[in-house]
Amino acid sequence: MKFETVSSSYDSSLLDFELANKAYFEQFIAPRKPSFYSQEGIKSHIEESENYRRLEQAKSYLLVHTNRIVARANIKHIKDGLAEIGYRVAQHCLSAFFAVNPVWVSLC
Repeated sequence: MKFETVSSSYDSSLLDFELANKAYFEQFIAPRKPSFYSQEGIKSHIEESENYRRLEQAKSYLLVHTNRIVARANIKHIKDGLAEIGYRVAQHCLSAFFAVNPVWVSLC
């Protein structure tokens, strides 16, 4: 497993991850806009993530296992030493150890 920063090199993989887990994620969190679930939507999302990273307002990571995204973690609203942490783990990975790993690695 490896942690990667969200970047355009993962656009297709990120779309696959989000589509494969869409119904599962939406059981717990508000659904994303339909336009997100397209190559253009993912590209825009990644560009936004990269801009927030440059401004040091957010950081976004992917946990990659056997060349597939299995989780993602986001640290956002970074200000005055505080931030919000959110993560999404692929449904088929929930029982594995790395289901909690994104949060811990992001905090380090």
